[in-house]
Amino acid sequence: MVIVYKSIAIKIPRIRIIKILRDVRSIIRRKHFNRLGNYFSRSVYAKSVPGFKYNAFNGIVSNWNEFLFWRKTKNEFCEPTYFSLIGLINVQRGSPSIDGYSNKEFWLKMKRVEGYDR
Repeated sequence: MVIVYKSIAIKIPRIRIIKILRDVRSIIRRKHFNRLGNYFSRSVYAKSVPGFKYNAFNGIVSNWNEFLFWRKTKNEFCEPTYFSLIGLINVQRGSPSIDGYSNKEFWLKMKRVEGYDR
């Protein structure tokens, strides 16, 4: 979730508590207890078959990685992250939405940032 105030964007990760509870309830109702271990052990990045870690921590990990990437590279495509509370809250410079770009403009900007326009 992103809250924009003037030129500041505050990013708060979505933690899908209801989804987790529904998934666990469904596994238990169907008496597939052996699947509980699989559900809790799937990777935080397993979007195609999301488990507990993805539903609970993916947004936090994404925010933290974005902060680390910005701090390391200062890449012009990214908005500066002024503060990150280990991914729970990111405070960044606000920018126009991607929706403000046409598809062509967006990909031209991506190519320029990655150095493919030379």
